[in-house]
Amino acid sequence: MICEENETITARELNHIFEAERELVLKTQENYRQLKRRFFEVKEELLVVKEENNELKSRHGNSEKLERNFADLEKKSRDLIEKLEEEGKEREIKNEIFRTTKLEELRKVFQKELLEEEKRYGMIMEEKKILMEMNEKLEENLCRQKSVTRQSELDAREKEKRLRDHFVEETNKILKDLEREGPISSHDSQLVEGYRKEITVLEEKCREFDEKLRESRQKYENYLESLNREMREERMEKEKRGNECKRLTNSLRIQKEMIRLKDGEIEILQKKINSILKEKMERENENLQNEQRHSINSDRLGAEFAEKFSLLEGECLKKNMTILNLRDEITQNRQEIEGLLGKIEEKDKVAEKMKKNEFNSQKQRQQFEAEMEKMRKNCENEKIRHEKMEETILILRNQFETSPETITRVKKLEKLLIEKEDTNKALRQHYRDLLKRMKQSLISLEKKHSRAQQKLANHILL
Repeated sequence: MICEENETITARELNHIFEAERELVLKTQENYRQLKRRFFEVKEELLVVKEENNELKSRHGNSEKLERNFADLEKKSRDLIEKLEEEGKEREIKNEIFRTTKLEELRKVFQKELLEEEKRYGMIMEEKKILMEMNEKLEENLCRQKSVTRQSELDAREKEKRLRDHFVEETNKILKDLEREGPISSHDSQLVEGYRKEITVLEEKCREFDEKLRESRQKYENYLESLNREMREERMEKEKRGNECKRLTNSLRIQKEMIRLKDGEIEILQKKINSILKEKMERENENLQNEQRHSINSDRLGAEFAEKFSLLEGECLKKNMTILNLRDEITQNRQEIEGLLGKIEEKDKVAEKMKKNEFNSQKQRQQFEAEMEKMRKNCENEKIRHEKMEETILILRNQFETSPETITRVKKLEKLLIEKEDTNKALRQHYRDLLKRMKQSLISLEKKHSRAQQKLANHILL
C-alpha cells in the first residue's frame, strides 16, 4: 500500500514537473517568435531609414530640409535604440523572473517530495517497531510454549515410569506371593486372570496415551512449524522492510543532495542574475552617457553646421549682391559710353560740318579741340574703369570659386555628412549586434532548458 501511494505521489509530481517544463518551453517559443517578429520590424525600419538617408543625400542642396531631416533621423534612431533596449531589458528581466519562479516551484516540489519521503520513512520505522514488538512477543510465546511442552512431556514420562514401576512392583509382589503360597487355587487363578486383564487394559490405556501423546506432539510440532514459518515470513518481511528503509534512506539522501545542489545552482543563478543586472545597469548608464554625449555633440555640430552654413550663405548673398551691383554699374557705364560715343559721333559730324563750313575763327577751333580732347579723355577713363570693373568681377568670381575658405567649408560639410553616415552605419551595426546577442541568449536559454530537462529525467529514472 505504501509503494502504491509512493507511485501515485511520484506520478502527480512528475505530471506537475512536466506541466512546468511545457509552460517553460511554450514561453521560450513565444519569446523567440516575438524576437523574430521584432527583428523583421527593425529590419524594415532600417531599410526605411536607409532610403530616407539616400533621399537626404540626393537632396542635400536644401540645407534647412537636410538639417530638419537629419534631426528627425537622429530622433528616430534614438527612439528606436531606447525602445529596443527597453524591450530587451524587459524581456531579459521577464525571462530571469520566469526562470527563478520555475526553479522555486521545482524546489518546492522537491521539498514536498522530501517531506513525503520523510513521512513515509517515519511510518515505515513505526511499522518496523510494531513488527519488532510483535516478533518479540511471538518469540516469548514460542519459548513459553516450548517450555510448557517440554514440562508436559517430562511429566507424562515421569507418570508413565511411575505407573510401570508400580505395575512391575505389584506384579512381582503377586508372583512372589503365589510362589510362596504354593499351587495356585481357582480363586487365585481368577485373581491372576483379573490382574492380567487389568494389565492388558492398562497396557491398552498406555498405548492410547502414547497415541494421544504422539498426536499432541505431532500437533505441537505442526504448530511449532507454522510458528517457525510465520517467523521466517516475518523475518523476510522484516528484511524486505529493512531493504525498503535502506532504499528510501538512500533515495532521501540523494534527494537531499540534489536539493542542496539545486540550492547551490539557484544561488549561483541568483548571483549571475544580480551580476547581469548590475552589468546591464552599468551598460545602460554608459549607453545613456554616450547617447547624451552623442546628442550634445550632434547638437553642437548641427548648430555649428547651421551657423557656418548661414555665414557662408550670407557671404554668398553678399558676393552675389556685389556682383549684381557691379553688373548694374557696368550696364550703366556701357549706356554712358554708348551715349558718349553717340555724342562723339555727333561731334564728329559737327566737326565735319564745321570743317566743311571752314570755321572762321581760331577761337572756335581751339574751343572745339579742347572739348574734343576732354571728350576723348572721358572715353578713355570710362574704358579703363570698365576694364577695371571687369577685372574686379573676374577676381571676385575666381575668389568665390577657388577661395580656400569656401573649399574648407565645403569639405567640412562633406565631412559632416560622412560622419553622419558613419553614425548611421554604427547604429545599424549596433542593432545587428543587439539582435545577434538576443539570438545567442535565446540559444543559450534553450540549451540550459534542455540540460535541466535531461537532468530532471535522469533524476526521475534514478
